[in-house]
Amino acid sequence: MTADVAAPLPTPFRPTEQQFVSVRLLGKDAVYSDNAMRANIIHTDLNPCGGAEQVALGTIQALVEMNFDVELTTAREPNISRLKCAFGAERVGRLFNKIKRINSLGMLLIDANGGSTKPGQDDEWRTRDYDININTHADMLPYFLPSFSRRNTIAYCHFPVAIDLIDSHDVSYFAYLTNSKLIDEQIPDDTENRGRMWRDLRQHYLLMLENSLLITNSNFSMEAILTTLASENHAKLKPLIISPPVNVDEFRPALSSSEKSDHILVISRVSPSKMLENAIRLASILKRKKIGKGMIIAGNLMEDDPVAVKYYDGIIDMIQKFEVSDYVTVETNAPLTRLKTLLTKCKVYFHPLPGEPFGISIIEAMSAGLIAIVPDTGGHTEVVSKKYQFHTLLDAPAIISSALNATQEERVRVSNSVAGFSLSRYLKDFQRVVRETLAIPKVPSTDRASSED
Repeated sequence: MTADVAAPLPTPFRPTEQQFVSVRLLGKDAVYSDNAMRANIIHTDLNPCGGAEQVALGTIQALVEMNFDVELTTAREPNISRLKCAFGAERVGRLFNKIKRINSLGMLLIDANGGSTKPGQDDEWRTRDYDININTHADMLPYFLPSFSRRNTIAYCHFPVAIDLIDSHDVSYFAYLTNSKLIDEQIPDDTENRGRMWRDLRQHYLLMLENSLLITNSNFSMEAILTTLASENHAKLKPLIISPPVNVDEFRPALSSSEKSDHILVISRVSPSKMLENAIRLASILKRKKIGKGMIIAGNLMEDDPVAVKYYDGIIDMIQKFEVSDYVTVETNAPLTRLKTLLTKCKVYFHPLPGEPFGISIIEAMSAGLIAIVPDTGGHTEVVSKKYQFHTLLDAPAIISSALNATQEERVRVSNSVAGFSLSRYLKDFQRVVRETLAIPKVPSTDRASSED
């Protein structure tokens, strides 16, 4: 949905200083190492527990293993219980015990926020001398400081989503920024100042891209970033491609499951951007054609996000309208253990979003031996065989019918094809980039946050 900011907005969530007290205490008495380098991970909100958050946790782990003193800067207090449920209790607990301090992100330093160019008293982290700053949410977060450069800042840009949202004055993006307390929701009503806000956001986003060492997830996303920079006459600095960390070894045991049945699995955040409507439309066709025994949609729902909740309610209504309540099951906020169970029981994975920049859940499903059926546009086409790609939903049923009958040998081949998308590979590749950026000699790690991955 696009509209000017004059349209009605959801009531913004405004995190208070008190809401960060308990989290900041994690680092209050932490001992900083005298000779350790310092890193600051910047991420709007870890609580959605999606692919971007998986990258953020992998990045934290990479730096912890390099013996950095790591701080996390975020707009919302991390819900540790929620993160443990999604990503594993032991791993999340271990990583957060290593984080020295968690900072409140605060407002973007743009003119529309009152013309402030200096950090306030609650933003003293911005003046700290970090050896490296890493924005793991650079698809959506236009965060830039004058001190940023390719020598001290890395931006993991999953896809340059923000530029289109800014250019279209998207009301949902404005709500996202105000809900995260990144901009003041009391933007002046006059057109001139409202336009200045969008121009400021656009400038900051482009400055961030141009003054960071860019990393992205696929050739598809790299081309989009280069197109964005070229259209603005900005330097075409070719991003590095490091695909996101996927726990393929953790899901691979499902490959040998004897419990797999003719069910289709969808794993996705519950968000309008994920186009789950396509899954419901497909389910209606599959049911009518008597293909498969049912569809399971599993994903994270932010219950304090009114947009996500409204969208979820719409999906449930759509299931009733399309008369597939006996075919489709929706499971929200399923823990990691439940996802593993679902991967042992389903034969096919369906991805409803065309143009997905990468799709971590696709790789997870393939590692478990599910045949992934995906749209024929997006970064996932660099991984999924052409024969399992569809152009329209009307093409998908025949492909799914064939995939349900795939041999075990085919499932093993699919699983083997994604073995390289591992957490250990991400750690190695990201650490190499950090060493090269900061000219750090490669030395054996003595303080690994995790060795089993």
